[in-house]
Amino acid sequence: MWPTWADIIGQEFDCFENWGKPSQGNLFIFNSINECAVKNNLNADDTVVVMWSDIYRNDTYKNNVWEVAPEHGVNRNAMDDRGYLIRDLAYMNAAKTMLDHYGVTYYFLSMVPVAIMPNDTWLNIFSTQFPKSTECDDVAEHYRDAVSLLRPSVFETVFNYDWFSRPLIPVNCKSVKRPRIDRHPSPLEHLEYLDKVLPEITVSAATRSWVNLANSHVLQDPQGKDPFQMGTYRPWVHSLNEIWQATDVNRL
Repeated sequence: MWPTWADIIGQEFDCFENWGKPSQGNLFIFNSINECAVKNNLNADDTVVVMWSDIYRNDTYKNNVWEVAPEHGVNRNAMDDRGYLIRDLAYMNAAKTMLDHYGVTYYFLSMVPVAIMPNDTWLNIFSTQFPKSTECDDVAEHYRDAVSLLRPSVFETVFNYDWFSRPLIPVNCKSVKRPRIDRHPSPLEHLEYLDKVLPEITVSAATRSWVNLANSHVLQDPQGKDPFQMGTYRPWVHSLNEIWQATDVNRL
């Protein structure tokens, strides 16, 4: 519903495509990297930045589209924690091998830590337990070349391991039910993340002004409605259409 890290750095390139899609996991991401590479004949002139998701998402392709629905999202019952980690680190390793082959400049980011986290920390994300380090150290070690490329996550660097540690409340908001309307980073928080973990890509002053403008749209609440229900607050975020609109890429 608003610009992310990808749209921000995209402002600094002559040609930019955002292959992201809401609520998808690492299978979708791996497929998107492959499809993008073939479609665009990626080479040494290109830059690819990937933000990997958490390991519990299960992606489904049906009726010519990658589905976005709760029943196709997080599923902790299909495999155990170790199995999910083995699967997704294999995706990351394969993506690294492919991007090395194409000779592109690439960076691996993450929304949440993919490496093993202490159980009490992971509770802050899903209120469920993540495997203990001793249970999966060998998996991370097996794919250490890919894991070592992962920059620290948004959850670590911006939110300090607590999604509600920072406010995101619209102006004139009448409700104080929760400390923020959405756990996803705001435009300015996305910019903060880039500044912290991806100094290789310079964000210009003009782009920074654009991000501030986008952020001001996210925080406006002219009618003072309760923004904590997605169906209520998202319509007024559509005022962003004046300065930004997401454009879908042409997928298989």
